[in-house]
Amino acid sequence: MEKKIGFIALLAALSCAQAATLKVATISPLSGSLSSVGIELRRGAELAVEAKVRTFKFQGYDLVLAAFDDQASATRGGVVAQDVLADSSIVGVVGALNSSVSNVVAQAFEPVRLASISPASTNDALTSHAWASFSRVVAPDRAQAVAAALSRGQLQFSLF
Repeated sequence: MEKKIGFIALLAALSCAQAATLKVATISPLSGSLSSVGIELRRGAELAVEAKVRTFKFQGYDLVLAAFDDQASATRGGVVAQDVLADSSIVGVVGALNSSVSNVVAQAFEPVRLASISPASTNDALTSHAWASFSRVVAPDRAQAVAAALSRGQLQFSLF
């Protein structure tokens, strides 16, 4: 009987416990001249988070999105990076959109290994840093230039 009461008390405590909150942050221009692209970055991340909410909930976590406006400014990106780092519930970042902002935020995130992935930052220098926590899904400028030249027939390669 005592074990049964203990088990019921444990179930009651678990049902009253709040789920831990995990956040995915976006860093993009939500205001200014590039806001139309930055808002779409945020909307894409919202869709991805919405698709996983139930899975995380089942595991005891509330998954939410936290959007940050960098205004396409590296200076503002530094402030945003500090805001992101101040929130220990943020487990990863989608963004930044601009290479200059990505450079600043990735440098800030590297010491704590906060994962970030940029959908659009192409600057070659981002690769040379060899950050363990920064990734991008687009080719760097150097690779895009070669591909563009090949597609226009401006470069020719010979195997012999």
